[in-house]
Amino acid sequence: MAGQNIFKKKTEVELFLLQITDKYENEPKNKKRRRITLIILLSFVLFIGLTISYGILVINRIWRTDVFLSAFGLFYAYLFLSVGILIITLLRKKDNHIKLIYLAITMIVFISCLVPVFSIPSFLRESDISYSHGFSEDYKSNPDFNNAYFRKVKFSIPEYFFGTVSKDYTVKKDIPFYFGVDGVDKDLILYFDVYGPKNDADMLPGGNSVLIRIHGGEWKYGDKGFLNSAQMNKYFASQGYVVFDIQYGLSKINNKLPVWSWGKQHGDYTVDDMVRHIGIFLKYLADNHKQFNANIDSVLISGSSAGGNLALATAIAHESGKYPNIADPRIIFKGIIPFYPANGLAQNMGLEASEEFSNPGINADYHSPPCLVFQGTHDGLVSPEVSNQVVLDNVNGGNKKCSIIYMPYGGHSCDIYFSGYYNQVLLYYMERFMFQYR
Repeated sequence: MAGQNIFKKKTEVELFLLQITDKYENEPKNKKRRRITLIILLSFVLFIGLTISYGILVINRIWRTDVFLSAFGLFYAYLFLSVGILIITLLRKKDNHIKLIYLAITMIVFISCLVPVFSIPSFLRESDISYSHGFSEDYKSNPDFNNAYFRKVKFSIPEYFFGTVSKDYTVKKDIPFYFGVDGVDKDLILYFDVYGPKNDADMLPGGNSVLIRIHGGEWKYGDKGFLNSAQMNKYFASQGYVVFDIQYGLSKINNKLPVWSWGKQHGDYTVDDMVRHIGIFLKYLADNHKQFNANIDSVLISGSSAGGNLALATAIAHESGKYPNIADPRIIFKGIIPFYPANGLAQNMGLEASEEFSNPGINADYHSPPCLVFQGTHDGLVSPEVSNQVVLDNVNGGNKKCSIIYMPYGGHSCDIYFSGYYNQVLLYYMERFMFQYR
C-alpha cells in the first residue's frame, strides 16, 4: 500500500499545473471568453513564428523580409518558445491532445529558429578555409593582430546580446562634394559624412587609410548615415581609418516612394551616372585629402547590394585604366569588400546600365584590387552564384586574391544586426583583410 502511494504521489510541477488547469473547470463565462481570446491571439503569434521558421530554412523569394529573419533567429527562438508555453498553460486540463499539437508546433519553431545558431561552428570553420584560400594563412600568425584594436574571437554570445562597442572616433556630417549645374545632373547636390580616429591614427591599425562606403537600396533608395550602418563607420574610424560615407544620384525609375519624399539626389540616373558620381567624389578626395588627413595611396571601398555592385564597378574600372572620366591617378585602390553585390540585376529593375558596370567582373584583370566578398546562402535577391561569378571573373582575369565568405542561412541584408553572429564574423575578417592590404 505504501509503495502504491509513492507512485501515486504528484510531483510539485504536476501539482502546480493542476492548480492552473483546475481553475478553468468552473470559470465564469467572461473569464473563459478572455482566456480563449488570448489563446487565439497567441496562436496567431505562433503562426507567425511558423512562417518565420520556414523563411529561415528555405530561400525566401519575398527578399525584402530577409533582413528580419535569420540574423534574429536566437531572439525569435525564445520569443516563440515563451508564446507556446503560455498557450499550453492557458489550455484546459482535459485538452491534452491539443496541448501536444501546440507543443509540437512550438518545438518545430524553436528548433528551426535556432538552426542559424547551430550552424555557427561550421560557419567559423568554412570562413577560415575561404579566407586562407584567397589570402593565405599568414594572418593567423601575424603578431600585429594581437593589437587590442583587433577582435580576438570571431563570435561572442555576450556581444550578441549586449552589443559591439566602438572606441573613440570623430564625425563631420553633410559635407557637399558636388553641385550639378547642367544636363541630367542639373540641381543635383551630393553630400558625404566623414568619420575619423580621435587619436593619432599612426598608432592604430588603419594608419589613416581611406574606407569609402557605398549604401545599397536598388539604386533607387537608401542614403548615407543610419541607412548605411553608421555603426560600421564608427567601428573602423576608431581603428584609425578615415571613413567616407557618400551619396550618389538615385533613380526615379520604378521608384515606389511618393514623389514628395524624393530628395535632391533623385533623378533620371543610370548606373553609369552613379559610377560617374562616385568618380567625382574620388577627384574631390584627391584634391582635399589633406583636409581630412586621409592617405589616398591606400583606399579601400565597400558596399552592400546595389552599393556592392557600385563598389566593384568603380574600383575595378578605376584600376583598369580604361575609364579616365571616373579615375584619378592620385587615388590607389588597395581592396574591395562587397556585401552580396547585386551584379546583373539593375536592368531587371528597369535601370539602364552598360554591361561592364552591371557586371563589373568583365573588367577584372591582374590590376584589380584584392576582393573579399560576403554572401548569404539563402539570399532571395542576390543568388550566391552571382557572388561566385565575381570570384571566377577575378581569378580568370588574373586577380587571384579574391574569395567569398558564405553566411549559412543568411538572407539579403542579414548583416543588419551589427552585433549578430553574421556581422561579428564579417568584422573579424574585414578588419584583417583591410589591414593586410591597406
